[in-house]
Amino acid sequence: MPPRLPEHQQPNSNGVDDVPALYSLTAIGAATFLGSVLVGGYMLAANYVALGKRRFATLAIYGSCAVFGFFMFASRQLPPSENVILVINIAQVFVALLAANKLQGGMFKSYEEMGGIYHSMSRAILIGLVPLFFVLVLINIFGLPLIPVQP
Repeated sequence: MPPRLPEHQQPNSNGVDDVPALYSLTAIGAATFLGSVLVGGYMLAANYVALGKRRFATLAIYGSCAVFGFFMFASRQLPPSENVILVINIAQVFVALLAANKLQGGMFKSYEEMGGIYHSMSRAILIGLVPLFFVLVLINIFGLPLIPVQP
């Protein structure tokens, strides 16, 4: 029996071997909602790496770190509440999808025309849950409140 190829090297339904699997806009949005804009940046970078564009991948990582820093700063300037957390999270998804569509939107169209396949949504969700799990573990270890308590 021949060895099994990694998922990103599996031939797609058209039998084309040289088209790597990418993360779709929907997957990037879902993972960003669950994780943060850092996860969306990681997925953009993974798409660029799969296509051999490492320089763009590096820029996607740096850009997502800068946007994450902005959202962290902005969230500290607003009064702490569940509504603020939700608005910040939705804003991160909006920015990630806007960036993904602007940077890779045209590429997705030609990718689909070539018969490319996307990574599964379950994979994207698991990637999005990793940072959430990490934060929950830190909260459990250090006993940090989810929302800062005002004296």
